[in-house]
Amino acid sequence: MTAIPVDRLRRSRLRVQQMELVLHLLECGTISAAAEAMGLTQSAVTRSLKELESLLEVTLFERSHSGVSPTPQCGPVESLVRDFRQNLEETAKRVRAMEAGDGEALRIGAEPGVPMHRLADAIERLLVEHPDARIALRCESRGSLVGALDRGSLDLVLVRTDLGAAHRRHRFHALGQHTLRLVCGTRHRVAGMPGLDVAGLARQRWLLPPEDHPITRRVELAFSQAGVAPPERRVEALYSMSLLRLIAEGGLICAMDEEMLADGLLEHRLFALPDLLNLSPVTLFAIERGGLSGSATTRRLLALLDQQSPPANLRRSA
Repeated sequence: MTAIPVDRLRRSRLRVQQMELVLHLLECGTISAAAEAMGLTQSAVTRSLKELESLLEVTLFERSHSGVSPTPQCGPVESLVRDFRQNLEETAKRVRAMEAGDGEALRIGAEPGVPMHRLADAIERLLVEHPDARIALRCESRGSLVGALDRGSLDLVLVRTDLGAAHRRHRFHALGQHTLRLVCGTRHRVAGMPGLDVAGLARQRWLLPPEDHPITRRVELAFSQAGVAPPERRVEALYSMSLLRLIAEGGLICAMDEEMLADGLLEHRLFALPDLLNLSPVTLFAIERGGLSGSATTRRLLALLDQQSPPANLRRSA
C-alpha cells in the first residue's frame, strides 16, 4: 500500500469541505445524495473527490451504477476525518463557553499505577483555593493519554516515563523519584526464604507492565547487571491498586513504587522482599502540551504537585 504523502498534504490546499465529503459519501452511498446533503452540484462533488484522491494518491471510493463504495484505503482517511470533526466540535464548544464566561474544566490524565493520593491531595488543595473549579480526570494507558494531550483533549498528564525524542514537543515537569521495592504475597514460597538469591528470583512468576514500561525496563536491567537472565514467566498488566489482591493471592512477584504502598504492606497481605536487585528509581512526570501556555489553574495544580514532600519510607512486614 502506498503511503499517504503527508508532507505534500501539509503544503496543499486541503479543504474542510473535502474532508466532510468523505463522511457524506460513506453515509449516503451515492454522489447525488451526498451532493444534495452538502448543498452542492454533482459535478462539484465529483471534482472535489477527484482532487482529494489526487492529493492522497489513493482511490477512496469505487464508482458503479448503483453508487460508491469505500476502498480499504478509505478506512484510515475516515478515522482522520472523524477525529478532525470531533476536535473541531470540541474547539467550538470551548470557544462558546469562553464567550459565555463559563468556567472550563481542568482536564487531567493519569497513567494506571501513578500514586493517586498525591494527585488527590493536590486537587483537594486546589478546590479549597478555587471552590468553583471543575476537574475532569481520566485514567488510561500512557500512549492513550499522550495522544489525547496531542489532540488537545487533556491539559495535563501524569505518567511514569523516560524522556524521549518522541515527546520533545511537550513540556515535562519532574515531580520526584520513587524507589521500587519487590513484593509478593505473605504466603508466597519465597517470603522469608533463607538464602534467596537473584537466580531464585528469576525463576519465579512475575507481574510486570508491558515491555516498554519504565518499571519493566528497570527490572530487566537489574537482572542483566547481576549477570542473570530476566524472568521469562510473566503476567502482563498495567499497575494499579486493584492488582494488590492478585499479587497477594496469585503467587506473583512484583516491583512497585514505595509510594503506592505507603500505607503499609500487612493490610494488603504483602511481603517486602530483600533488596537483591539494584533497581533504579522511577521518575513521576507531569506533562503539558508544548508550545501552549497553560491556564492559571493548570499552573497552580502543577505548583501544588511539586510542593508535596517525598513519600515516607516503606514499612517492612515482619
